[in-house]
This record gives sequence, C-alpha cells and structure tokens, in this order.
Amino acid sequence: MTDPIHPPMEQIEQLAAAIRQQRDALNHECQHVQDQTRRILRDTGPSIQRRAEQIATDEKTLADLVEKNPELFTKPKTKVLHGIKVGFRKKPGKISWKKTANVVARIKARLSINDAAKLIRTEEVPDKEALEKLPAQTLRALGVTVTDAGDTVVVAPTDSDLDKLVKGFMDAAQAAVEDKAA
Repeated sequence: MTDPIHPPMEQIEQLAAAIRQQRDALNHECQHVQDQTRRILRDTGPSIQRRAEQIATDEKTLADLVEKNPELFTKPKTKVLHGIKVGFRKKPGKISWKKTANVVARIKARLSINDAAKLIRTEEVPDKEALEKLPAQTLRALGVTVTDAGDTVVVAPTDSDLDKLVKGFMDAAQAAVEDKAA
C-alpha cells in the first residue's frame, strides 16, 4: 500500500538523505577522534618511546644480573618481584637426527604400535612435534640428538594494565553489541 502524500520514491529519497546526513555526522566525529589521537601521539609519542627504550634497557640489565647469579634461583627457579617474573625456565630444546630411517626403525622397535603411530608420519618421517614431548633419555635411545636445551633467563611482566584496559573496552563493546542484538 502506497502513501498518497509521500510516494515510495520520495520516501526512498528522504531516507537516503537522512542516511547521508547521519553518515556525514559520523564521519565528522570519527575525524575528530583521529585528529585527537594524532595530537595525543604527537605530544606523548616521544615520552612513550623513551619509556619503552628505558624498559628494554632495564630488562636487559636485569636479565644480565639474573644470568650472573643463578644460585639465587635454584628453588624455585623463578620468582615474581613487583609483578615481574625473574629467574630461569627450561628451554624446550631442539631435536634432530642423522638418519630418518634409523629413528623410524627404533621407534617401531621400542614403542607400541599406537605410540609409534603418533610419532611417525605416514610418509615414514619422525614427527618432531610428537618427539619433542618425549624425555631426553628416550630420545637418545631412539637416536635423536637434543641440543640447545637447558635454562634460559626469564624477565616478563605477569600482567599488563594496558592489556586489562583494552580487554575491558573490548568486553564493554561486545556487551553493547549483544544488548542491541537482543
């Protein structure tokens, strides 16, 4: 049923004009936000850069101190001091082997069919990801060499206020979207 006072094309044109007006207003607001963001970054960018560089320098100094004093981190190997985890953690290590066929044969000989199937790809190549989960003693028995294992220094924040702030904004935005959809 058409409205005799406002024919369909006139209604369409009016609605298109209203949408254009709202989009222009939205663009103006978004441009204002971008201008403010550029101004804030221009004003605070150098300070943020200096702080980030100072943190990187301090983290390097702290890592060097931890590395020079391993006796302070025997049990436990890491400590949380002022929200910063320091100490040592096990590196996963890298595994390798000389002859693929030999490792495959040893896996088949030493492990059950089910375990061997998890460790050997169908193309008869040892599965590095699966082998990395095995203890070093088992790897040695299979002819796999473990290198670059041992402890490595850890210096990392246990939480980030910025991450929490961003997550808060994202959670609020998601809730708003879900509320509108309901």
